[in-house]
Amino acid sequence: MVIRRLIAGLSHACLYLAALGAALMAVLISYVVVLRFGWHQTPHWAEELPRFILVWSAFLGGVACTYRRSHLTAGLLSTILPDGPLQNAVRKVGDVAMIFGLAVLGYAGWELSELTMGQPLPAIGVDAGYVYLALPVACAAMVIVQLGQLFGLVSDEAKES
Repeated sequence: MVIRRLIAGLSHACLYLAALGAALMAVLISYVVVLRFGWHQTPHWAEELPRFILVWSAFLGGVACTYRRSHLTAGLLSTILPDGPLQNAVRKVGDVAMIFGLAVLGYAGWELSELTMGQPLPAIGVDAGYVYLALPVACAAMVIVQLGQLFGLVSDEAKES
């Protein structure tokens, strides 16, 4: 099914971008450490650029976690309720609650991003709104994935991908 592949592709793209961001952050921070302790110089972007990359990587990684249902949970549902229709119904209610929560969070992130556009970060000169834009972008992607899970478009094999 096309929608299933699009959701899987979205999740995998976010995962790869998050991994790329983590690798880039490791390189940048290593470079800063060498400069700071080897030559007693610190680049002007030493704090802001890695933080910018960290925020985007964390939120994009959250999309992949949503796809795999690997966010931290108490795991009590499978212990309290037997497998069957009641457990599935409770899981669907959880999916709807997640969609609602992500929509509210994404909207708040959009508002914050709009509010901070035009306020450049001093070291790298990028508007602060672009940092906060990670929240609504990731929330929108997570809503898409969560809708796919709600309607059975994300299979259980997603946990293993």
